[in-house]
Amino acid sequence: LKTGRDLDAITVALLDADAADTSIDREGRNPRGREVLLAGHGALRRLSDYCTAADQHPRQQRTSSHRLFTYVSLWYDVILVESDKPMSRLVDIFCPSWSNARKVDALVLRTTLQECFPGEVTCRVLFVPESLYRDSDRHTAALTTVDTPGDFAIFLERVLDSTEVRKYKRRALIATPKWCDTQSIGRAEELVDLVMFKTPAAQSALAGSFERPPQVLVGFSSPDPKRQVERYETFAHFGARSSNRGSQILLDLWRRRPDLPALHVQWYDAAAPLNFPKWLQRDNVHLLLQHFPKHDEYFAELARHGLQLSFGPPESFCHYHNEARAMGAVALAMRSESLSVAELEHGINEIRLMSSKQRSESGKLARQTYEDERKAFSLRLREAIREHLLTG
Repeated sequence: LKTGRDLDAITVALLDADAADTSIDREGRNPRGREVLLAGHGALRRLSDYCTAADQHPRQQRTSSHRLFTYVSLWYDVILVESDKPMSRLVDIFCPSWSNARKVDALVLRTTLQECFPGEVTCRVLFVPESLYRDSDRHTAALTTVDTPGDFAIFLERVLDSTEVRKYKRRALIATPKWCDTQSIGRAEELVDLVMFKTPAAQSALAGSFERPPQVLVGFSSPDPKRQVERYETFAHFGARSSNRGSQILLDLWRRRPDLPALHVQWYDAAAPLNFPKWLQRDNVHLLLQHFPKHDEYFAELARHGLQLSFGPPESFCHYHNEARAMGAVALAMRSESLSVAELEHGINEIRLMSSKQRSESGKLARQTYEDERKAFSLRLREAIREHLLTG
């Protein structure tokens, strides 16, 4: 019985365990050559059933060479797969465990890579304790979720070093100026085969920092909320935990301008409180001092406001702005380090002068821009990963 349906580009032969040609040598080769051997108790099962079970036992699925053969040790059988092309390679994404934004980064990266390389790449996210990022004297990357490294590693923000990390075939870094101190750059020079940047500002700030590894601007994207804004009447600003989003400037402006439409500000960082006492709140200012642990709750609140005000440093990986555009919001974005109150007021007044139809058309354009940038990110990421990590 031969089928190529269950695994792409793989010829499958299901052979009776009692047949003479079911033997394999120490190198994992079968006398029949380039086929798949299923050694069992005479029972034929769909190959997809075995693959599903194999996903639950990733350590048993891997071999030391992991070139052409994949062994799956189940509770009763062994499968040997030999293919004309390499099997799926495992990419480990190292993510700081304390950062919600970086967790979103990791999710987007994992999803995009698996879409770019269907069947070729499988990704998993390894969460790294904060101490390993902040303590520059520590070099141990604790693999708390697995005890076997994958084929390739991608580090978010900071390169870690350990015996396990050095077992990866190749490693990449998504670099940001905040975390690239002298020691981290030196570690990247030794261990990293590719440096990627999310924004031109980050690439410019770190220009000349890396000499050996190639450097590529890949951009970034954000999850699609799959929601549409409900109306284009109220302004909103979601500050999250960042103290560099211009939230205080907005509140000061609205406190001076009671004529402005309603503004909804979301904030939940106790370490950086807003200077806006509750007794100063007016009818046009609403503070939402809470965190949304679930994305659905966060997106539902975001979708209630079609006029979004987004601020951040130029190197910021700002999911909030992307998510607002994905919902079709009219999004005013400004850089926090050069934020001018006069420019801010001008931008807000321009939005206020727009008709309902103009706001709706602007929202459609924002959604299209989000989709275009998402495709561009996918293409640049695929090219960079294929050229510098997967090739060779």
